[in-house]
Amino acid sequence: MVYRLICGAFAIALFAGVTGKAQPAPKLNNLIIYGDGFAFGVKEPDGWHGDTDKIAAKYRVNVVFLPPEESVKKDVTIVCE
Repeated sequence: MVYRLICGAFAIALFAGVTGKAQPAPKLNNLIIYGDGFAFGVKEPDGWHGDTDKIAAKYRVNVVFLPPEESVKKDVTIVCE
């Protein structure tokens, strides 16, 4: 009887371990840009970073997408007005 309980508990634990795999973290690459009387959403390209603060203010736009480090040397930037 005890053997069956131990085997049953082991089977449940094994099943929970196999089916209870962690879900991958969702990508946090969607931005909502808003201002006086407008709002829109944008999606950051993979590997890029969207800036809505200092760099965007420099260009006088709502959002600037900055490339990965290796593309900075090539001066590639996406600006959304």
